[in-house]
Amino acid sequence: MMEFLKEYIGELITGFLSGGLGLLFGWKQRKAEDRKATANATSEEANAITSIQNVYDRLTAHYDKQLALMEKEIQELRTKLEAQNKNWQAKYNSLKSEFEAYKNRNK
Repeated sequence: MMEFLKEYIGELITGFLSGGLGLLFGWKQRKAEDRKATANATSEEANAITSIQNVYDRLTAHYDKQLALMEKEIQELRTKLEAQNKNWQAKYNSLKSEFEAYKNRNK
């Protein structure tokens, strides 16, 4: 066994050193890739937030316009309702006065 180890000790040391260095450099490379991926994810998140903000701004602008239109329509309907109420009140007052005149004539 010792003779086997003596024969291949150089190869064993070389293998352990290359494996250790490979792990070390591989770890550094993975670390660098992780940093790059994190940077890309951060920029993608910033782009996504900007896109979401743009969509939100367009949506609020749209609904603000819709709200203004509905408020205008409500005001128009209130004006029409007030005009109709005045019309019906005038008709009621006219009929009431005619009825009072009829009552007074036929007592």
